[in-house]
Amino acid sequence: MSKIRMVIVFAALALGGHSFYSWALGQPEVLPAKLVVGMDNMTPVLVAGAKVRTADAIDTQVVEVLASTLGISVELTQNNEVAQDDELTKNKVDLWLGMADLEAAVMPNRISIPLGYVVKPMAIMRNDTDISQWPQLLGRTVCVSQNSHYVGWTNSRYGAIERVYPTPADALLALRTGECDALVHDDVLLNELLRLPEWKKFSAHMLADFSRQLRWQVAVDQPELAQRLQQLVHVWKKQALWPALNQRRARDIAFEVYLDQVVTDCH
Repeated sequence: MSKIRMVIVFAALALGGHSFYSWALGQPEVLPAKLVVGMDNMTPVLVAGAKVRTADAIDTQVVEVLASTLGISVELTQNNEVAQDDELTKNKVDLWLGMADLEAAVMPNRISIPLGYVVKPMAIMRNDTDISQWPQLLGRTVCVSQNSHYVGWTNSRYGAIERVYPTPADALLALRTGECDALVHDDVLLNELLRLPEWKKFSAHMLADFSRQLRWQVAVDQPELAQRLQQLVHVWKKQALWPALNQRRARDIAFEVYLDQVVTDCH
């Protein structure tokens, strides 16, 4: 298991904690004091003096909402899906959160709970670009952020020259200042970003033809936990949680880019 671990504790005031959970799910308040969650994409721990940066993925925020809603503490441990299978089997983690292809098979010792959060790869470029199709990325520079799912994708599939940056804000700043011809990230985030006035000149875009979804995975010997997660996902869907989180993420990232932009956009 990875040594990267984090404990998240919330007072559960915003959503009402156990009372909200019991009302929404119609379940008695029988919950563990702590859940151990394995993840393939965690927000890096902020180092003293480092710039505040919004993470590549929504995963850690999802777990924060889970902890807040249930009024429990959550311990995070980072691991990829293959390694996490062993941790689930040995009950070292209670559940796993990560992205998977829509058609990906579920391992026989797991219960899969899709969160209804589906993303596609999207490329954005300046409006005056001559790129309009993915194959035209051959030999062109593409910005990606290092913890996204797209590092290596445009290079292996289209022959692009990738430039990898620490965070989405750093990659987007590089796009604005002309270091890259295009940037690739999740469509749900980039679409929110392009709604902002300062990003209108980068609204040229391409959308890939495959999707991935965020899903919980639980060991088969924990059907009650799986059922509660399914019910909670239903509540989040009714609350339109995903659009709200991505709108906030887009605004935060745009502000981070604004603070760091010390040169004018290329013309």
